[in-house]
Amino acid sequence: MAKRPQSIRQVLNADEELRRLHQNISQQQHLANQVKDSLPGQVAQHCHVISLDGNSLRIVTDSSLWAAKIRFSEPQLLASIRRKYPQVRDLQIATRPIAKTKPLRVAQRAKPQFTAKATQHVENAAKSLSNEQLKHAMQRLAKTLGKLTD
Repeated sequence: MAKRPQSIRQVLNADEELRRLHQNISQQQHLANQVKDSLPGQVAQHCHVISLDGNSLRIVTDSSLWAAKIRFSEPQLLASIRRKYPQVRDLQIATRPIAKTKPLRVAQRAKPQFTAKATQHVENAAKSLSNEQLKHAMQRLAKTLGKLTD
């Protein structure tokens, strides 16, 4: 009989190292959420909690403008964070601009240039056809080409 698969929680709890890793990740996610909830206005969208090393919380922003806004509200932010994380004593704020990618440009096809001579060749080919449907289609093509000539 096949062994029943274990849930992720069972696997994480079975190994001490995995359990500690999972707890650490959960704690960092909770801390990141608390930091973002404590930030004013749009600042949270431009801020990423990188790590908590000892007593220092590292935060990265995507521009110096947002870093300055965090520094301006640092006392309130630290007070809010310390309610749940009393070990946090200072913030290290860095700026790492996000590389902006240029939108892909789709090469546009050059419009075909038709000459009056090309149109005349299609008309002549249409005149020489015996199949009426094909002859009519070629005449319509010649008429369209005539509108597109330079």
